[in-house]
Amino acid sequence: MARVQSLFTSEFLASGQSPEFYSFLKRVTEAKSKAEEHSHVTDELTNLSSKMGLPDVSSARMKDYLIRLIHCFMLGHDVDFGIIYAIMASQSGETATERRVGYLACTLFLRDNHDLGIMLINTLQRDLKSPNFLDRCAALNTICYLHHEEMQSTVLDSVIASMDFPKQMVRRKAALALFCMYQRSPDLIDRVEPFFRGVLVDKDQSVVFVGLSIWKEILCKGQEEAEHYEDMLSVFMQIMNQVMKSNTPRAFQYHGVSAPWAQVACLQILGTYIKHGVGSQQELYHLTTECLSLVARKVDAAYAVILECIRLLNSMDTLFLESMVSTEDRNPFQILDSFIRSTNHNLKYLGLLGMGETDQNLWLEEWRDGSLLVDAIEIAGDDNTLAFKALDILDQVVKESTMLHAIAPKIIKAMENNPGPVVQTRIAYCFDLTYTEVVGSWYLETVIPILSSIRKNLEEEYISTICERIKNELEDEIESTELRDTAVSSFYKVLKTNNQDHFSPVLLDLAFSSLGEYAYLCSTCSEADAMWQLQKWIMIIKDDFQQLHALQAIKHCMTRSKTWHADLKEILNMFRRSPVFEKQIIAREMLDMIEDSQFEKMLKDTNMVNSLAGPTKLLANPNRPQKPSQFMDEDTSSAQSFGNINEVKSYSPMTSKRRQEKRPIQQARQKELSNSGYRKKNIVSAEESMVASLMALELGQSAEEELLDTESFGELWLKYSIEHETTVEEHYPMDTITKLISSQWNFYIVQVIGQEFIAAQEGDQVLLHGNVTDDNIVLTVRTPTKSSMSRFLNLYAV
Repeated sequence: MARVQSLFTSEFLASGQSPEFYSFLKRVTEAKSKAEEHSHVTDELTNLSSKMGLPDVSSARMKDYLIRLIHCFMLGHDVDFGIIYAIMASQSGETATERRVGYLACTLFLRDNHDLGIMLINTLQRDLKSPNFLDRCAALNTICYLHHEEMQSTVLDSVIASMDFPKQMVRRKAALALFCMYQRSPDLIDRVEPFFRGVLVDKDQSVVFVGLSIWKEILCKGQEEAEHYEDMLSVFMQIMNQVMKSNTPRAFQYHGVSAPWAQVACLQILGTYIKHGVGSQQELYHLTTECLSLVARKVDAAYAVILECIRLLNSMDTLFLESMVSTEDRNPFQILDSFIRSTNHNLKYLGLLGMGETDQNLWLEEWRDGSLLVDAIEIAGDDNTLAFKALDILDQVVKESTMLHAIAPKIIKAMENNPGPVVQTRIAYCFDLTYTEVVGSWYLETVIPILSSIRKNLEEEYISTICERIKNELEDEIESTELRDTAVSSFYKVLKTNNQDHFSPVLLDLAFSSLGEYAYLCSTCSEADAMWQLQKWIMIIKDDFQQLHALQAIKHCMTRSKTWHADLKEILNMFRRSPVFEKQIIAREMLDMIEDSQFEKMLKDTNMVNSLAGPTKLLANPNRPQKPSQFMDEDTSSAQSFGNINEVKSYSPMTSKRRQEKRPIQQARQKELSNSGYRKKNIVSAEESMVASLMALELGQSAEEELLDTESFGELWLKYSIEHETTVEEHYPMDTITKLISSQWNFYIVQVIGQEFIAAQEGDQVLLHGNVTDDNIVLTVRTPTKSSMSRFLNLYAV
């Protein structure tokens, strides 16, 4: 019953095909794999092969077999055994539909100059003389797709005779069949040219439009054809005028545009004449501008007509266009402005396409500064096609530094909105120094962030050229210090906001040398800030020579400022044992400078080496020194306590008055730790901590604690329900905050991601999330119970 119901579905009844055909399609479409599909098709071919060879197969049944055979052919299977049956169906089919199916199978199964193709010639001659227009159309279609050497001469006269058939459908197909025969044998042009001309003056416009397509292909071959058929230009202009003025049947109207694709074909033909200098430019100019005015307010297919009009105008002489624009006081390219400013990507691309093909002397004044092109890049998002088109035009128009200067802020914004590395790389190449006679502060403020954000995607030679030019400009600056000030500020910001080595080595070398040579001239950061960033990057980068360059930069800053950071000594002691001889020498020299009483030690957060030596995702606490019990100093009087992070100062040590204010907090913390079973821990200097860790490693007494990883932290964060949030209205570097929290609050850092970090206290009873912004620090604490939260808040006065 279910089978009977499926056979009477609307799809089956509408198809008019047999139940076997419907069953075959159902099996193929429901196949779960390619192997299963192949099995079904193979079984069907075996079945068809046996049935088609039976005697007394009706033409209707043969039609059904051939349709199933065509489906097997479309699935990529060999159906050569069915060629002879297709030829027989085209010859002896009882109805026009059955013969058309035979012809269709022949065009698919027969290759050019196939041996069995000759068997179709008599059948084609018979049907080309048939009074039935369906038989003629089937034969003409077959001639278009099937080629045999002996077919050309035998059916040519019959095809030409079909050009006078009363039905316009037959005349259209006869014209196309003649054109296909001409393409296979170009020497037939003298025989078929009069009929191609006659097509353009046919009484039916659908035949005329077919003629336009034929003549477009003929004229596009070269200059000789355009000059040879110069007398046809007036015919094409007449057809264009008729179509523009809507002298076409309603069936050819599309969204208010009269035969849009016929207009496109006409405009392309006229463009071919203009390209080869044939015809009057003034007449064609007026025709084109009239066409633009008629389609300016229309949509959809009208956009294609507008684009072809723009291309036709651009094929004319530029001086002629300028004279016509100035005479008429109206720029026909004004129509592109609305497309260029559109928020629709397709329309904007159309506007950019026309803009790119238009001579810059004919541009509107608003297009010349490049701002519209940068806007297109900005809104492109993931649409690389639109972004690339805008960049191609931008490369053509950016010929001086003043234009780059004007659009530089927009370009940076466009890069932020378009994260694709390919587009960002193309944007960076817009800042080629061939367009910049003088490197100004604006150039440094723009190109340094761009080169740093592109990271290592640019060609090294390109980056080297830019960096070498910048270096020379900095060295040659005499009258002022603005350029050097900008360079140091830009490089300092880049180094400060990044914690991973993704930069080009050439760019990093320039950043280190700029901070080392000119940090004293910077108005936004001190030499102490510069030395701190250089120390940070010494531990981030792994290249020995880059580390050497950073050390040399620190040495320059030390020599001028007579100061050094406490953590520097650890780095120098480590480098003093380096296998690289140059690093040993400079480390010893700088250690000697540190021992000089003229150099002042600046107290900044300790243990920098341990905090930066590991990756971003930390399995053990890098910010807290390992302190085995045998190296601990039991005297806790020197331990400093930071009860409130607001009281931390980056460079100045705590005064005695502030220490006295903190003693009650410190005593309370020690008492609480004692009551809760925590062992006292002393905070030792970074140098002592590092020595202790090394000795512990050598003695085999240092055991790594089992600490939370990111996944475990996340599970506990969701599990803990007691939360407290506080905001600190201060700004400190990320490394400063993490080291203070690690050393003063007994937390270990689980992970640092950008400007956020997560940390946990020993015992994992207190979890901390920090978000560092330019203005403040937001700290969120979570604990499993209210008592543990209360104990933490009372102890550290958060």
